[in-house]
Amino acid sequence: MAWSTNGTRMPFRMHSEYLRRLYLANQLAEVRYRVDGYPAALSDSELSIFVVGTRKD
Repeated sequence: MAWSTNGTRMPFRMHSEYLRRLYLANQLAEVRYRVDGYPAALSDSELSIFVVGTRKD
């Protein structure tokens, strides 16, 4: 796969793991997603969020 034609702009393996672990297995929401060997919990994050909802793109 050519890097310039990859719409995700990340390597195939990384993209596949993100999709499987974060979306299909929902590991982040269930505190089973590990970063550097440690579980990542959304409740431990203190981040500002900007959200926009629309009816059409």
